[in-house]
Amino acid sequence: MNLHRHLQAIRMEARQYRGDCYPDFVTARRTDPARLDGVVVFMLHAVQPGRFERQVRFLRDNGYRTIDCDTLLRFLRGEADLEGPSVMLTFDDGERSLYEVAFPILQRYGLRAVNFIVPGMIHASPAERPAIGKAWCTWEEVRAMHHSGVIDFQSHTLWHERMFTGETPLDFWREDLFTDGLLVDRPRVCTNGQDTLLAEWGAPLYPMAPRMMDALKFIDRDDIRRACIEHVARQGGAAFFHKDGWRAELESVWRTAKGAQPAGGFETAEEQRVAILDSLIRSRSMLEGQLQREVRHLAYPWAMGGTLARRLSEEAGYRTNFHGPITGTPLNRPGTDPYRIARIKDDFIERLPGRGRRALWSILAEKAVRRLRHRDIY
Repeated sequence: MNLHRHLQAIRMEARQYRGDCYPDFVTARRTDPARLDGVVVFMLHAVQPGRFERQVRFLRDNGYRTIDCDTLLRFLRGEADLEGPSVMLTFDDGERSLYEVAFPILQRYGLRAVNFIVPGMIHASPAERPAIGKAWCTWEEVRAMHHSGVIDFQSHTLWHERMFTGETPLDFWREDLFTDGLLVDRPRVCTNGQDTLLAEWGAPLYPMAPRMMDALKFIDRDDIRRACIEHVARQGGAAFFHKDGWRAELESVWRTAKGAQPAGGFETAEEQRVAILDSLIRSRSMLEGQLQREVRHLAYPWAMGGTLARRLSEEAGYRTNFHGPITGTPLNRPGTDPYRIARIKDDFIERLPGRGRRALWSILAEKAVRRLRHRDIY
């Protein structure tokens, strides 16, 4: 388990609790459905059968309507009223449990969802993915869900890209880092002139941020990275990281390979603009080609998007931007900026007003146990 990532997530969530990011029903001991005067957008990723069916049954039994992005946009613009208490179920990425677990449960209970999908990572066939563990859906599965009308597919950018943003290494890749089965936690680097996912132990890890943030991308030198990777390989691979002093040894290799020259260089503002716009346009185009329908909605990877990405998303034809929790936007109401739609995690579905509402301590305890048993931070 990557304890550092879990602690980071806990600290971030604590700040969100204090920052007016959550609707009143999350923390209120008693709550009235009539006070839910906006739309709560829940964010999910990979799902477990028992837990997800319990959440969906709660929504169904308490009369909640599940709406799509177009309906939400009309509501925010004041062009449509909601037919009773309404929520959105949004999945990010396109992990195969969407098809194998969530899709049949949603069909059975008569509810709908939206998947913000990463088209550059979707498999052409099941043969491309591992037999067990996390993996991407296939295009055939995506089309089947789309044609059913149960799940609407929208954009999550082309690659879900993570990038370097600084020139001093903070760490080196080893076996207990980048454990997500979908590979979205790995940064993309330039290797022999080709843009690829980082794939070898010993590579220097510089400060990182999502591609859709406002930071400029740092392009690290391939020769420095290769020197560190080859040193680890010569010293036994995984065994290298179990000996004393490995970090200081790798830092020395890095400094020697770097020499008197910079460790790399930053993209220009124009290169940044082109890269972000290309990701947004190509994602939308690929999805429209596969689904034969217009794609107008975007959710940012890691729920993080900057001012440039917002402006370019409008230029690329998107009508909404979905984020994570947003300070001052606990509910999405008429007048809410459609490019700043707030989402909260699905943990709080069963805190909505209704029969069978769970105690907050019970939900948080379940979440803590789930994180101890699984690598995912969700």
